[in-house]
Amino acid sequence: LAVLLSTRAEDYADEEEFELAVSVCGSLGLQAIKEDRGVTVLVHSGSLRGDHHTRLLDDLSRVEMGSSRAGLVDLARSAGRSASDASVIAFVLGSRVTPTELRAASARLPVGVTVMAIQCVPKSNLSRHSIGEVGVLTLGRLGDLPLALKKMSEA
Repeated sequence: LAVLLSTRAEDYADEEEFELAVSVCGSLGLQAIKEDRGVTVLVHSGSLRGDHHTRLLDDLSRVEMGSSRAGLVDLARSAGRSASDASVIAFVLGSRVTPTELRAASARLPVGVTVMAIQCVPKSNLSRHSIGEVGVLTLGRLGDLPLALKKMSEA
């Protein structure tokens, strides 16, 4: 599993969206660690340590949203190099990422990888749709993540 967490301020409507995205990223990473599956977590500034739950949480606590010229495509390009063995890649992002940006970013990932996106929009209802080959979940509450992932796996 590779989790690509956007830290670009331009991808989020507000701080609350970003905080939800960081929490989602942490939950995905911790679940993968608990199940003894490999996890790579990438942010715009580099990779986080996904080898142990405490190190991952420590690294996530230092992640900050900031302005960046590097977009989702650049993050995907990094994942293509550093997470080339991942069978599933999950983008975790805010409401301001456009379908065009997500489509362009997913095109930079290795062929044959399952790609999903979790768009964090606090207080929104859980929903699922597709953009090209990418399954997109809109998530309003962290507690909805298990159901969201179940919906994604049933699709």
